[in-house]
Amino acid sequence: MSTSSLEAQAQEAEVGSGALLPDGPVRARSAKIGAIGAGAIMADQHLAAYNEAGFPVVAIASRTKGNAERVAERWNIPTVHDTPELLIEDPDGAVLMLGTMFAPIVDRDQPDHGFTHHAGDVVRISSPALGSLVGQVQSSEGCAPWTFGVAALMRNLAARRLL
Repeated sequence: MSTSSLEAQAQEAEVGSGALLPDGPVRARSAKIGAIGAGAIMADQHLAAYNEAGFPVVAIASRTKGNAERVAERWNIPTVHDTPELLIEDPDGAVLMLGTMFAPIVDRDQPDHGFTHHAGDVVRISSPALGSLVGQVQSSEGCAPWTFGVAALMRNLAARRLL
């Protein structure tokens, strides 16, 4: 399906109707990924999706190297860097993926263990141009499957003339 036909379908979709288009086909899987973070979002969501899609994750780093080593072993990631800075400097990684677009920087439960949401936490992400996304944290087993990918989001925003 061509980009123009996807755009035409997006424009035809009724805003707020809940009718969403599936993500378009993946055009390339050659970009190597370096993952920053080894928490639940990265380990259970991002890396699972990259693995399912066949994207090569070549390196990982976290503030706690032991966490990065455990996640690397789980997902067969060949290189674990001592720090995120060393991963950024690694010439083998082309795309850096963070565990979340909005990362708290204060430790929550224990010093040097980072921030992790707990069940029941209310999370609010907002932008003056796009509004707010508010959700309550729960385990993935208790959530409906996520089917609204990044391409669908961009089409939805474009259809509402927010891009």
